[in-house]
Amino acid sequence: MRWRVNPVHRLVIHASGRYDLGNTRSSTADMLTLCLLCTLLLPRAGSAGGVDLARAKALADRAATEEREGRATQAMQLWRSAIALYRLAGDLPSEAGCLIQVAADERDRDLAAAVRDLESAVEAARAGTHAELEASARAMLAADLYALGRYQQSKDMAEAALPMVRGQGRRDDLLALLEILGQLDLRLGRSASAVEHLEEALRLHRELGARWDVTVLLGNLGTAYQRSGHLEAALPPLTEALRLAQAHGDPRTRGKLLQSLGNVYEDLLDDDRALQSFTQAEALFQAVHATSELWMTRTSLAQIRAHQGRYPEAIALCDEAIRGLRQLEGGERLAGALETGADLYREQGRIAEATTRNEEALAIRRRLGFSYWSLSQWAKRKVKNAVNYIGAFEQTLAAEAERHNVDGVICGHIHHAVMHDNFGIRYVNCGDWVESCTAVGEHADGRLEIITWTDEASAARRLVSPRAVALEETEIAA
Repeated sequence: MRWRVNPVHRLVIHASGRYDLGNTRSSTADMLTLCLLCTLLLPRAGSAGGVDLARAKALADRAATEEREGRATQAMQLWRSAIALYRLAGDLPSEAGCLIQVAADERDRDLAAAVRDLESAVEAARAGTHAELEASARAMLAADLYALGRYQQSKDMAEAALPMVRGQGRRDDLLALLEILGQLDLRLGRSASAVEHLEEALRLHRELGARWDVTVLLGNLGTAYQRSGHLEAALPPLTEALRLAQAHGDPRTRGKLLQSLGNVYEDLLDDDRALQSFTQAEALFQAVHATSELWMTRTSLAQIRAHQGRYPEAIALCDEAIRGLRQLEGGERLAGALETGADLYREQGRIAEATTRNEEALAIRRRLGFSYWSLSQWAKRKVKNAVNYIGAFEQTLAAEAERHNVDGVICGHIHHAVMHDNFGIRYVNCGDWVESCTAVGEHADGRLEIITWTDEASAARRLVSPRAVALEETEIAA
């Protein structure tokens, strides 16, 4: 059984505690408030459970009036009194409505307090079976949790609100939720889901002729396409977003969009356009003193320097960006710069420095609740069309083998394990032992075979007794 202390009892306890601590002035103030609350709670005609609902409604109406006239402190006190009366009366939908209003007023002053009130509003609306109020509270709570950096909680709340809002036909709220979910998917590394949510949001935005700016939505959609490997699809929304940002004259937004365009051009192996975009973004960030964004752009410029073979300059530029970001923040941007630095050191054979930076970046991502970042998956996105690239590589080697009048070729350069005779020559690629755990073995009779370690390990496990396998799985789970 759960015991609940009503506001009257809570105030008595609070006042007594202050008196015992010698704070007589505060205790007296609490007792005066208690007398007022007891007056409000006296049974009257038309009351529920001894609570005057008409009085509660009058307080809420007065609170709304005070708020319209700009008296925020008085409005907040009246909202709180109305909430207490509604709670005592068991009028949960009215309590939820007042809590939502209080949270909306608190957002700019105390976001954490607004979150607590919205959590109470969700519970009250759900207990009072008021689906519309519950959906509103959940949607607002998702936005506020996002602003606090509690991304997974925000996503859970938004996903719970989404079907409610859809079912109620509230298309403006649906659009806002889809945009929040798209941004959350991007932060949590779920690019395909981000594309789905943001595409729907863009369609809905155009259907509604929504009044608010679509620039950020288009920019996020372009970034989602880029991160999911659909590079050509990323260019139109980013280009349109940049055109809108230039029309509005917002330098910081323009800089971010140029940075995103540069990332796409870099992935398309178009270093000239990438360099042009990054350089323009750098100038805009310098002009508006956007220091964090400036360091990230210089990290991108370091990558272009590496593509040009200027590794000492690239490493110095990236290390400078890492130092700058460490002074500003310890978050996602620092993790990204560390990962870039690790890649630059790895390409120069400086494995110890690369490992140190990767470990620090991984620790940051774990602390923030972000997904694991895979170097191999990132590298694959650096090829415009991986399938065509691999096919061209195989065909080139097969032609070279034929020119030398040999029967085949064995290699492992592109780490794609395969064995075939597609070009009239036996082509064998052993893959690699780090990413795909593959190798090529030769039998006593001369036959070649691709060996996959994970398959061999699975086969070996099947030879172990079921009890031993169960024990091993239990240890892993632990």
